[in-house]
Amino acid sequence: MIPDGDGDPQAGRKVIDFPVSAEEKARRLRAEVERLSLLSPLERTFYIETDAAKYAEKYDIDKATLKRMVEAVVKEAEKKQRDEQAERRRC
Repeated sequence: MIPDGDGDPQAGRKVIDFPVSAEEKARRLRAEVERLSLLSPLERTFYIETDAAKYAEKYDIDKATLKRMVEAVVKEAEKKQRDEQAERRRC
């Protein structure tokens, strides 16, 4: 690489953001919702309440919707766990 006149080899480089498809954005949101659902309720609430602006910008979603999505994943996981326990008791 040929350095610019100021001696900084990084001066001529630029970071280009590639457009993210709607499917990729949805996949990333799903991964974040699942990550939040694995946290303790207190920690989950902390992240949702304090980072709401970050989530709104990054995933184009409001705090209430994100909270409902996380709660739905938590309820789904709890139901699955109850069903597995009931199945083990039957055997």
